[in-house]
Amino acid sequence: MKVRIPVIVTVAWAGALAALGHAAEPTVRIGVQLPLTGERSSVGRLMGNGLQMAVEAINSRAGSIQLELTFADDASTPEGARKAIDDLVKDPKIVCIIGEINSPLVLASVPVINAEKLPYLTAGTSPRTTAASEWVFRVGASDAALTGLLAEYLANEMHIKTLAILHDKTGIHNQRTPHGLRATALSGVPCSRPRPLPRMQYWR
Repeated sequence: MKVRIPVIVTVAWAGALAALGHAAEPTVRIGVQLPLTGERSSVGRLMGNGLQMAVEAINSRAGSIQLELTFADDASTPEGARKAIDDLVKDPKIVCIIGEINSPLVLASVPVINAEKLPYLTAGTSPRTTAASEWVFRVGASDAALTGLLAEYLANEMHIKTLAILHDKTGIHNQRTPHGLRATALSGVPCSRPRPLPRMQYWR
């Protein structure tokens, strides 16, 4: 979070200025879609606080053009994600959206993002999100790349002979399991059958 939040805001700021061009208004408004209530509200609060801090830091040295965040709560559900995106795109002054990290909620937002052709930034790692839309941009490496690097490290540096994968059943974790299996197989590390754990509860 310490690294990615400033990256997200800086990318959004640069993209917004490019989109507005020389006729930019003094304030650049960025929409933010976060789980402020529901099961993942603790994650949303952390991200929201980080975004506010990053914007304050950028605005303190940005000169005449300032950033402004407009938040929309997705309530930690795909239905809430669609409503949050619908609410944000109704504001004509929003030039881009800093979105979810949970891939099912990003994918739930894609139809609106595609229709509005509005840049959508995600710190999530699922390759499914960017494959679903040319308007979705990841600010970090994908699960496919990360699991490949991890498998190479386990095989070549730690010399692991056999690996077991335990994973949560929720989408964001369950989707990583196939990437991990492929990566370990390519690296020559045998992997036992993946074992799903009971549904993970987010910390409060």
